[in-house]
Amino acid sequence: MIEAKWVAPGGAYEPAAQVRRAVFVEEQGYPPELEFDALDETAWHLVLLEGGSPVAAARLAELEPGVWKPGRIAVLQEHRKRHLGARLMEEILQKARALGARELHIGAQVQAQGFYEKFGFHTCGGPIYMDVYIPHIDMIRRLSTEG
Repeated sequence: MIEAKWVAPGGAYEPAAQVRRAVFVEEQGYPPELEFDALDETAWHLVLLEGGSPVAAARLAELEPGVWKPGRIAVLQEHRKRHLGARLMEEILQKARALGARELHIGAQVQAQGFYEKFGFHTCGGPIYMDVYIPHIDMIRRLSTEG
């Protein structure tokens, strides 16, 4: 059984960091200094646990009042194809609404654009970032008209 756990800003988010380190640093080759940044201190961190072990993670950071940035969405390789990415997104959308978000902005890896489109995100005219290890594109989802 998968358990979702949110860690409030300033809390110990090491289980989420373990997943991010495995996926982004070890698997995808991101330098640790780019993967972990100042937003980690002010963000909500989400970890999915199975039998007490972290298997997926994400974060949700407030950029300005009403505008939040989900990101660092990661699922350990051996746990993919189990719809855990969808579970992370459902948890993020629920938490964002509870926090009063009007909009969500994400810098999505280009190869994951279709995944985010399934959850109502669309490109917002931003360029594809070519100065990072994996190309990214800006995407947005508005929540203000939803019930």
